Amino acid sequence: MQDEQLNTDEIGVLVKKFVHRLKDVDDAITIFVPKAIDEYNARVGKAQDLYKKFLDFKNANPEQFPDFEDDLEEELEGENNDGQYSKVACDIQEHEALIAMNQAARIYMAVDNSNIVSTLSQALFLNLFSILDAFSGELLETLYRLKPELYRTLNKAVSFDIIMAAENIDVIKKKILDDEIESFRRESYVAQFENLERRFKLGTLTNFSYWKAFVEYTQKRNVLMHCDGIVSEQYIQVCKKAGIKDKQLPKVGERLKLESVDVLVASHIIGQTGIMLAYTLWNKLFPKDRESLDQNLHNLCFEFLMEESWLHGADVGEFIENSLPPNDAATAKMNIINLAIAYKATKKSDRLNETLSKVDWSLLSLDFRLAESVLLDQYDKAATYMKKIGAEGDYIRRGSYHEWPLFREFRNSEEFLDAYKFVYQEAFVSNQAIEMNEKVQKIAPKEDAL
Repeated sequence: MQDEQLNTDEIGVLVKKFVHRLKDVDDAITIFVPKAIDEYNARVGKAQDLYKKFLDFKNANPEQFPDFEDDLEEELEGENNDGQYSKVACDIQEHEALIAMNQAARIYMAVDNSNIVSTLSQALFLNLFSILDAFSGELLETLYRLKPELYRTLNKAVSFDIIMAAENIDVIKKKILDDEIESFRRESYVAQFENLERRFKLGTLTNFSYWKAFVEYTQKRNVLMHCDGIVSEQYIQVCKKAGIKDKQLPKVGERLKLESVDVLVASHIIGQTGIMLAYTLWNKLFPKDRESLDQNLHNLCFEFLMEESWLHGADVGEFIENSLPPNDAATAKMNIINLAIAYKATKKSDRLNETLSKVDWSLLSLDFRLAESVLLDQYDKAATYMKKIGAEGDYIRRGSYHEWPLFREFRNSEEFLDAYKFVYQEAFVSNQAIEMNEKVQKIAPKEDAL
């Protein structure tokens, strides 16, 4: 009875916070890596301009640099602390040319010994695991708070001083759980999953498609953090234990290269791993609150689609279908539509058709039949269903035509525009056009001000 009164939606809130923090990393990569590349190019461009200035003078005055190729390094090393060269310049132009050469050399040396893009990518890659660590700790704290009987499984000793200083039992419980979470975070990520399986009596938490990739990225994190990116024997052994083949792994002693695209891929994998973990534990510990779980998971998939994060939407949709199919028939059908939307957007026609074929849509309401027609690009049939549904269906409202990703491509068709005008007696105007009109209205002068 206690579980039914709990607000387990807190777990869904944690997941959304986790997802958005990862998205911040994705945005940082897409925003700042191009700026870092521009900065690199600007530095190289400046060095090239300076070197050209020197070459132009040298080519115009070859007699002044007879032994330039042999003596250049010695000449540059002869610069005094006050910035004056040991060889007295013949005139101001030669002096400026030599200074330009020296400045170019310094820039080239700095560029050769630095990599802004790599530094930025590595910092953001490591931050992904900081986000994961924070999420796992918050998730454990929430689960124990929502299900206090879990404290009985914590076999921890507390010093007499702490007991005497505590105002109440909650202070002691918090101390025990904080220590437990800190100890949990110090374990390897593979060990953490094994820990959770034992702690919550789960068969396995590693039976998902990204497990091997997740393990390898955790090992990349370790060698980048502690070994300057040099692959260790431990890296290889942990990856092999996870089922990764030799030919897919780097060699011991090899230095890993981390590209900015690796950060985006790792972000996706870590995000899906965290989502799977949270909802699996939610289902295990609070089975009576399944309706809330199903709705939260459905909403999460829908939000990915609204943001056009098609791969995330597809992965969450597949997780629902394979691991947590909802009990409610209507929600199950909506989840199938959302998964099909993701497949359609990612050009996975075979999976799209296979997913839709699992349901006899002709037996369902017009709203569902409209969805099937749109997904199969049967626009004439879809327009007919729109007219039959009218201004409001069982699930579809006017706003659905404006916002639901299902209609993303259909909105641009003549069939849709004609049907929309037939139903609502006015032409379809996209949300973007409406927002632009509202902005114009805000800045337009008032009639009484003219």
